[in-house]
Amino acid sequence: MTAVVIALGDEFRGDDGVGPAMARVLDGCGLPARIVVSRGDPVELIDWWNGVHVAVILDAVTHVHPWPGSVRVIDPADLQTTAAGTHGFDLGAAIALGRALDRMPDRLVIVGIEITAPGRGPGLSAAVAAAAPEVSRTVVAAIAGEAPHSDR
Repeated sequence: MTAVVIALGDEFRGDDGVGPAMARVLDGCGLPARIVVSRGDPVELIDWWNGVHVAVILDAVTHVHPWPGSVRVIDPADLQTTAAGTHGFDLGAAIALGRALDRMPDRLVIVGIEITAPGRGPGLSAAVAAAAPEVSRTVVAAIAGEAPHSDR
């Protein structure tokens, strides 16, 4: 089985850096997955997830849950033309492009971590940093095939 965890975010925008911060936590867990950090280039995402068994995307989200630090698996089919994430790209469009090019993983899991708003400078708020154990459990479950996901 091949797996990749793609952590999205900008470490210099406060809580928006939750993806890279969680990637560092996961990197020391011995997961059977490649862990990469991205600012969200759609072509780069497609290259990383193409042909793998499972791809897990970690991203900061706003207004999905009422409290910062909550973790939710997001169905890719629920993504609108503008992504729930906090970046200047459309994750839904990247997924649509990957499907059109037949360059998708067998399973795709999107893990959203609620933040209040992107900030300035490095570092996470206490509430978002406290999400690390839940993010880790969710990623482990996703790789094991126990989390909700989207089949090709």
